Amino acid sequence: MKIKFCFLIQSLNKVVVVSIFLLYCNILKAQDTVADIDANVYSTITIGAQVWMKENLKTTHYRNGDVIPNITGVSAWVGLTTGAYCNYNNDNTIVATYGRLYNWYTIADDRNICPVGWHVPSKTEWDTMIDHLGGTSVAGGKMKETGTFHWENPNTGATNSSGFSALPGGQRASDGSFGDLKHYGIFSIATEKNNTEVWSPSLYYESSQAYNYYDSKKSGFSVRCLKDSHINDIINFETNKVIEIFPNPTSGIITVSLSTNSLEDAILSVFTLQGIPVFSKTFNNKADAAVDLTDYPAGINKVKVIAGETEYAEMIFKNN
Repeated sequence: MKIKFCFLIQSLNKVVVVSIFLLYCNILKAQDTVADIDANVYSTITIGAQVWMKENLKTTHYRNGDVIPNITGVSAWVGLTTGAYCNYNNDNTIVATYGRLYNWYTIADDRNICPVGWHVPSKTEWDTMIDHLGGTSVAGGKMKETGTFHWENPNTGATNSSGFSALPGGQRASDGSFGDLKHYGIFSIATEKNNTEVWSPSLYYESSQAYNYYDSKKSGFSVRCLKDSHINDIINFETNKVIEIFPNPTSGIITVSLSTNSLEDAILSVFTLQGIPVFSKTFNNKADAAVDLTDYPAGINKVKVIAGETEYAEMIFKNN
């Protein structure tokens, strides 16, 4: 596996700092799977120019490791104005198949619920898929899993020719009630309709149509994450870079080398996912610094160099 380094430029102070942030949760298992912070592994499918999860999201944590509250009670759900999830009928046994239900406040939270390199789609991005599949009148059938094991009979028009494998996870309404399991696949997306409502595209067991519904931000629906359009930028090596990191991928010790004479003394720091520093070392121009990642879990690590008023950010992959 090869990793291409991605560069981020920001104006900062004159201190030169190299920081490695250990993002355990966002493991790229392979190009056809992705894992969330809870280590749930999802198959993916390419539809047109987009790459989608083939399964409903199951995570119980935001991308940074913070817990998403699991709200089971009716009155507590109704009163929410912050992010939360639930299991349909508060039944954990169906999560493996149908995933969990998330309100819009979870979607809107900047801590993110999708793995790194992935996001909850906007209405425009969802509509792009629908258009690619022939429009609203036929796209639903092309997206639905076939058969009546997970969908209620007759599962009209279901061919799953897109490979999206949509499942009817039902919903938790804004009044706290559950409904529509096996009848409707209703999906949370990022686009608001107004101050109190959000678009919630839906598929129905008695139709091959893809519906553009909207509902309360307090309602809970299924989530399918969409791969960022730039995520392929981290698949191949970049030759013009400020930081040299090798070996990459790594299963233990890496070497960090500054590849430019324009940098002053640098501070190499390692942080946990929660931002707690666990390693720090100062090194000079073009000197090498060794960092031992052996005891850290597998995942994508973010390496950052601050030089003068410029910040460079790059990615490294930690194997098991």
